Amino acid sequence: MPHKQLAQKPLLSFLLTAIILFLTTVLNFIAQAQSQAPLHSPFELRLTTTRQHGNPYLDVNVTGVFTSPSGRQMRLAGFWDGGQIWRVRFAPAEAGVWTYRTESNDSELQTSGQFEATASNRRGFVRVSKTRPYGFEYGDGAPFLLMGDTIWDGMSDGVGLNPHFKEYVNLRTSQGFNAYHTMVVNNRYDYGSNEGGATFEPSMYGGRDYDRVNPKFFQWVDRRVAYADSMGMVSILFFTWAAEARNMTPDQYQRMSLYIVSRCAAYNVFWVLAGDYQAYFYEPAIYRRLGAAVADADPFDHPISIHPAD
Repeated sequence: MPHKQLAQKPLLSFLLTAIILFLTTVLNFIAQAQSQAPLHSPFELRLTTTRQHGNPYLDVNVTGVFTSPSGRQMRLAGFWDGGQIWRVRFAPAEAGVWTYRTESNDSELQTSGQFEATASNRRGFVRVSKTRPYGFEYGDGAPFLLMGDTIWDGMSDGVGLNPHFKEYVNLRTSQGFNAYHTMVVNNRYDYGSNEGGATFEPSMYGGRDYDRVNPKFFQWVDRRVAYADSMGMVSILFFTWAAEARNMTPDQYQRMSLYIVSRCAAYNVFWVLAGDYQAYFYEPAIYRRLGAAVADADPFDHPISIHPAD
């Protein structure tokens, strides 16, 4: 009898492993099942792995490579979304059949497929005007006259998504506004959390561990940005205050900023590298490096700026 029990253990282990691999394959297949997406709207891949990573935010890289019907190739980093889940969130700008593949240092996050970009009434992402470099235009070339407002704590629990943030967006759009400023990582005025918790995990030394992001916080950022986008408002996203950036190493600051880019680039957004940079963290070389990294990471050429102190 003991020999029989010992023989059953390897079999049980094998069956459990087979079931996990099967479920992972099914989930990744489901992730590819979104076969259509409207132009200039998010197309999302959901990827899962059975592998355990000590710090997924630092240790795992995922990149989506998308090829348009005309042959143009666009690359966009994916992001860790908690647990064993990674996502790549893209937005097609050309109608027709797109192909894609993912690259990763975790082979279970590698996949490929295709989807169809269908017609929509969206005018494309707002960009710097090609004919008037001090103005803006939609992707279709129509002028965009920015009419904006500021809600610094819009991504935090100071302004909950339901109903306050939605009420704010509804009111401003009814008044003719088409953009708003907000701070994503906003610990300056104790707005460092929202419905998903704090921006980063706590450090064992006190404060925040900038090497351990909390994806649940950013999921609620996504929901706010997506709602504003659905209402025709551009989200002008400040990555953080300069006073917060100075608490990070340059690599931590850049990693956090690019994490926000990978999550939000598929929406109509502007990027602002820091708020009050002249007063609290005047480091032009760091901002130039970050600006170049953001431009390289963003295949949609969203406008990039920085916020002075006065």
